[in-house]
Amino acid sequence: PQGDLLKEFENRVFSKGTVAKGEPFVNLVFDYVGLYKKVFEDRDIVLEGDPEHNRYRALIHIMDAEFRASEWRACTLLFAHRFKGESVYEFCLRTEKVYLAQWVRGVRKDERYADYAKILGQIESAKNPKDVISSITYDADAIKEAVGIPNLYGAGFCKYVLLRLELVAAEHDVPKEFNAQSIEHVLPQTPEDDGYWAKHHALDEIHDYVNKVGNLVLLSKSKNSSARNFDFAVKKDHRPA
Repeated sequence: PQGDLLKEFENRVFSKGTVAKGEPFVNLVFDYVGLYKKVFEDRDIVLEGDPEHNRYRALIHIMDAEFRASEWRACTLLFAHRFKGESVYEFCLRTEKVYLAQWVRGVRKDERYADYAKILGQIESAKNPKDVISSITYDADAIKEAVGIPNLYGAGFCKYVLLRLELVAAEHDVPKEFNAQSIEHVLPQTPEDDGYWAKHHALDEIHDYVNKVGNLVLLSKSKNSSARNFDFAVKKDHRPA
């Protein structure tokens, strides 16, 4: 806000006729409070029995937990309100990619705001949800490149990438919430010179791939600390189901 909140509403909302003061405004606020609960907390905006219900719940769970900035939430709420929940899962898939592309590219806040302001405008002007979804663009190449970087382990988006891969691999026949406290290296970063890993790898070359996506798995914090430099067969038993 550029000034106090009352002036912001006077200048940006009420004076433009977006919503009238008094009861209409209060009712709208309560509408969005209920909608927020359905979208982000109960995650039942996609009804149980819908083929996308479990997939939506799992996706929103990791987006809610791992996305640090919140601009995408405003777009999701407006879309759900404007189209009464129709196609909200497809919309979230698209905005997820927008956010992720910004994240891996290190986009500044002002640039992010411009992107989401554009999406908000598309939601308000579109006649149907499919038009909004098809109009949203993102840098797919940036996401693909980021997933394959040599040191994914050191990237801030590493955990989200691994969680997202879990969602891709899951069957979603029942509701699932994917949680993990830490990231484990399958091939350890510092294996013993005469141990199991030394017999299967050239240790002077492991820096080329030890921190890449194929060598990383999600674990609970307690399992990560106990797994350490165990042999591969033992490490498999420490991976969360």
